[in-house]
Amino acid sequence: MCKLTDRLNDVWDQRARNCLPWLSRMSVALMAGLTISTASPALADTILLNEGDKIQADLSLKYPTRFYFKHDAGAQLIFNEPDTAGGKDIIPKVAATVDEKGDVYLSVVSGTVGQKVAGFLTTQGGRTYVIELTIQNIDADQVEIISREARDKAEAARLAEAQTDLEDDLEVVSWRRAATHHATMSDLMRALYRGSMPEGFKSRRPSRQTQTKDGVLRQTESHYLADNVEALTFEVTNGNDYLLNPELMKMWFRPYIAVAFATDSLEPGQTSKVYVLRERVSSDAGGTNGR
Repeated sequence: MCKLTDRLNDVWDQRARNCLPWLSRMSVALMAGLTISTASPALADTILLNEGDKIQADLSLKYPTRFYFKHDAGAQLIFNEPDTAGGKDIIPKVAATVDEKGDVYLSVVSGTVGQKVAGFLTTQGGRTYVIELTIQNIDADQVEIISREARDKAEAARLAEAQTDLEDDLEVVSWRRAATHHATMSDLMRALYRGSMPEGFKSRRPSRQTQTKDGVLRQTESHYLADNVEALTFEVTNGNDYLLNPELMKMWFRPYIAVAFATDSLEPGQTSKVYVLRERVSSDAGGTNGR
């Protein structure tokens, strides 16, 4: 074996001396790439669950199987008594441990390929799932478990935290002393019309809920906040079979400092935009005006 290895090394050295420098470097790079690719970890199976759903998974006969949780953690496994009817020679038994992170490790103590073990899995978040595990002749495996409820709560908390951080960083919009009130309003409206965020404002994720009034559909397209002013762009669609004058819709956007329409008439089925500026009471003063 040593002689064979030495011979291969000699061949490689000889080829390296005879190769062009760039070809030698390319060979090394390819070898490095192959080394990296073989070290890639196996992907875990992912199971998305509602409360009370059944987890069906395979267990390795010889190696541990890992269950890990996103937005939750394992607490306890309770197995049913194995079915001994029919005089089976080997009764399936599985050992389960939960580590400090809430990951669950399962090992087959006894059993044969195809046998099943059933029971319940509880989590630290107070959820309970039915489990059905089948012993298989497979390598060590891992399963990611995601609760829809826990995922949605985590996403809502993340958005709320992001919104709080955004509002903490808001700037007061001060009107320019050299400009008239009308000029300042025009500057802000012009920014909305161009689809850009007004200077001194922060973007807020708009509610995409559609509201309908007198046959006209209204949806918030953009929402910008400053400490004392908010700027909104609405998208409106005429769902009627007759022409509308947008000026008649002003009352729908009260209270406002200023309101402007992208068109002076709205044909049946036509969609247009409305730009609105509102006074915004600072959160320190107890809330927001005109939402």
